Amino acid sequence: MLKRASKKITNSIPNVLVSLTAPGEAALSASRPETFRLPKTNSGGDPFFHFTRSFYYLGEQRGYWRLIRIRERGKQRGITLVPFDAVARFVKSQMENSNEAT
Repeated sequence: MLKRASKKITNSIPNVLVSLTAPGEAALSASRPETFRLPKTNSGGDPFFHFTRSFYYLGEQRGYWRLIRIRERGKQRGITLVPFDAVARFVKSQMENSNEAT
């Protein structure tokens, strides 16, 4: 739950939101989606890991994760979703591998 902070707390910064709940599992899952859309071409990457569209396709080819494709029956185009947890596991494993190498 967010509540506007009083002027005593923020001093010179008006309209600041202050969280009244501790960051628990529910708060963490709210900032971590189950899936997100594949980033558009030349967009600079996705908003979570900043990986590009081509990197996600390459990662799927190499077996790092499986992309989710959704399209209506009879249509040629649809949307591609990226599973957040699979990419997060990949990033964590790469960080652990680099720590072991050093």
